[in-house]
Amino acid sequence: MIRVHQNIVKIVQEKFSDSVTVKCIHLNVALAQEDLVQQHRLLALVESDSSYALFILISKQKVPEVFTDLTIDRAFPINHCFNCETESIPNDQSHIIFIVSSATTTVKLKIQIGTESANFASEVIRAKEFSSFTITDHQWLEKHSARNYIETNMDEEFTDISVSRQKMASGNSNRESVLKYELSLKKAEYTHQQLFTIFVGTWNVNGKAPPTRCRESEEVAELFRRTT
Repeated sequence: MIRVHQNIVKIVQEKFSDSVTVKCIHLNVALAQEDLVQQHRLLALVESDSSYALFILISKQKVPEVFTDLTIDRAFPINHCFNCETESIPNDQSHIIFIVSSATTTVKLKIQIGTESANFASEVIRAKEFSSFTITDHQWLEKHSARNYIETNMDEEFTDISVSRQKMASGNSNRESVLKYELSLKKAEYTHQQLFTIFVGTWNVNGKAPPTRCRESEEVAELFRRTT
């Protein structure tokens, strides 16, 4: 973690109680429908007693200097209902949409593509994978996110065997999500767009075979050039 991030993690940590640990953060986050310069947001992955949550915080400054610069916007408990994925932005190779969802809410965030976003997403998905195999209690969220506590405890604690099987089955999909996400962040590095013109033809003249010359690729290409 770079030095400036270490300092900001300490500031974000002061926003929470001693029983909560800020695992990692992501700066310069915006809602998908707004410009990055309109309102400063950051993401924080936090943990308390082996349960994880993703917080969205609003900052008075691009880089918060004290914890009073921060306001908790909303929190997503990372449980079996939590999901995160990405989608590309047309004509924008430097940013990506990071979609966070619970059982009842979906938020689309615009983040910059880079090492920071790749590392943060990996940590979030690992937390999700851990939660898939663990019964978690997110009661601690209530005192930290008065404005928008996403999801109450109504479906938080499940001991039903069918849910346990579902959690076990989700492990592979979580690992797959890590790979898909990291690939999507590097899409610009391995994707090259090029315009191709493709000629497709059929030969159907009373069941007769085409002339030998039409079977040669160069002859077909020349025929195509003459007809376009």
